[in-house]
Amino acid sequence: MTSASGIVRVLGGLRAYAEVSWHRTFEGETEAEVQLFWLKRNNSKGAPFSSRMLDRLEARDPYWQINVEEQITDIIAWEQHIMSTWDINTQHFHLHEAIDMMGLIPTFIQSDDPRPAKEQINEHYAHGGGWKPFKGFSRDPLTHAITFPGDPTLLPVAHTKLGAETIFIYPHAWVMILQPDLSFEIARLD
Repeated sequence: MTSASGIVRVLGGLRAYAEVSWHRTFEGETEAEVQLFWLKRNNSKGAPFSSRMLDRLEARDPYWQINVEEQITDIIAWEQHIMSTWDINTQHFHLHEAIDMMGLIPTFIQSDDPRPAKEQINEHYAHGGGWKPFKGFSRDPLTHAITFPGDPTLLPVAHTKLGAETIFIYPHAWVMILQPDLSFEIARLD
């Protein structure tokens, strides 16, 4: 039996925590068992959905279990990709919370593209304005935390290497590109 869990959307956008278990039948087919739970404010598993809520879900979408199973499968694939290419700060952030905070930013940077991160982001995030550096941040050289005067300090959610550069993602879609000479630029990619 294999199982996985994650945050999914049901009933047209309601966020829920799902647990999916796959097992083989005697006939050799794979079946899935799906359980839904309320999502706590910290994105962790809450109380199970009531039978009334599950009946409502069934009435609105008789294929909801397949939809949830596909979402979980996509989540597993995305998490495996992120964990194999990014170092996630699980000391300060829950894994699912960190991946959620990273959003689509990892898709703007391709390791097989020889261009610097700034050029890649400028192209892949053109619809959002490209790479526009924001001046005034300071960086802690040990923790890589960033601070803007008057704002709270932000710890990195994750980082990765791209050639000689190191890219850091922070809460609120802040991204820092750190050069080997320790110079850096920070932009918001929201």
